[in-house]
Amino acid sequence: MNNVRHVRKLLWMQVAIGLVFVGGGLSFPIYMYLQYGFAAHPVYDGQGNVVGQASYFLTGLGMGLFAIAVASCVILMAIRSLRAMAVQQELEE
Repeated sequence: MNNVRHVRKLLWMQVAIGLVFVGGGLSFPIYMYLQYGFAAHPVYDGQGNVVGQASYFLTGLGMGLFAIAVASCVILMAIRSLRAMAVQQELEE
């Protein structure tokens, strides 16, 4: 029973850390916009030549959305595990 309590604490910690990552994923594109606006940064090839430009904001938005997607999957899996543990505990009683 003591082991189940530790696993439950770790799953709640996983949910909390996932929520922190969601907050970071939401705030990162806002930070990029406030810091650089819609400015573009150069993109280099292997020899150091400029081959194009990429928007700071759109790059930050893509990274933020990826972080939110990964964190959402982590949170959903932890909640699903917590629910399964609760159902299993009810069946044992």
